Amino acid sequence: MAAAFLPARLRDALTRVTPLRSVWHLGLTIADHAQARPARAAAECEDTYRKGRDPWHYASAEQQARFRRALALIDGAFGGRTDLQALEIGCGEGAFTALLADRCRRLVAADASPTALERARARVGARPNLEFRRLDVLQDGLGSGYDLILLDHLIDMFGRRSIYRDIASRIAAALAPEGRALIGAMRAFEFAERSWWSPLVLRGGVAILDWIGRRTALEPLTTVTESFYSYTLFRRRA
Repeated sequence: MAAAFLPARLRDALTRVTPLRSVWHLGLTIADHAQARPARAAAECEDTYRKGRDPWHYASAEQQARFRRALALIDGAFGGRTDLQALEIGCGEGAFTALLADRCRRLVAADASPTALERARARVGARPNLEFRRLDVLQDGLGSGYDLILLDHLIDMFGRRSIYRDIASRIAAALAPEGRALIGAMRAFEFAERSWWSPLVLRGGVAILDWIGRRTALEPLTTVTESFYSYTLFRRRA
């Protein structure tokens, strides 16, 4: 990244003075977006899983608390039903799949990474209501008629409005008439989210989910934002 070639004293000055700090982080954000390669996302995730287990620390107390919040949103949306037809896009190693399966008559747990799917199968085991499927959300069909579609810690990897719009459109089309989509994304750090330019470059989960709710086929119903993540519950826009 170009910032690494600046003298350390200049970098420190840029990050201490508030207006310069804003410009500094705007530049870093633009550079990050420019370097994003959405078409490589599936391959990069597979590489990450091959390097080691639980690369995003889903076993940690903080991530487990995040999962409980997601389950509470789902239970609130469906009144505690346990007969959902659900699709989990980006199931990873099955950390959330194991929790969600008990609420579903049928759950399709999908991921683009074969390594992740193999670990998810081993974690959750064989269940009559559970199907594992290899799926690249940028290329593959989603099916239809789902009461719930979950997309968590994945949308923020792509960095393109056109991709957010396309994924939201296909999720909306795959939902049953009264279906809901729960999308989660990791937040940016506080300074970037408060900056005037955050909604323009969609830095972090708060800005991304807000944009999806205003600009796509998904209509927001409920948003929950905590220290490092944000969730929004959507329905198909009328």
